[in-house]
Amino acid sequence: MDYLYLILGMLGMGGLSVFAASYNKKNAYRTGVSRLYTLMVVFFALVGWCVLYAFDFSFEPRVLLYSAVYGIGYATAMLGVVGALSVGSVALVFLNIN
Repeated sequence: MDYLYLILGMLGMGGLSVFAASYNKKNAYRTGVSRLYTLMVVFFALVGWCVLYAFDFSFEPRVLLYSAVYGIGYATAMLGVVGALSVGSVALVFLNIN
């Protein structure tokens, strides 16, 4: 089952980068649209985690601070990735990320 999650994660991140690149190309003449795309990505990540916890709820208040820091870091990283995709190709951007 772990390998299935790994494959789905790789496909999801690959699809995310392709969609982000096409979104940036389609909206190249507009300013500030990468923030909207990042907001949508972060929102759907939040919805995905909410669905996951709806089926297997476990709450530990001690990790709430770490979760908030991770969420802010994730949103910042996605903003950077989408911004980088607006000026470079998908292959070069993700080569530098990994």
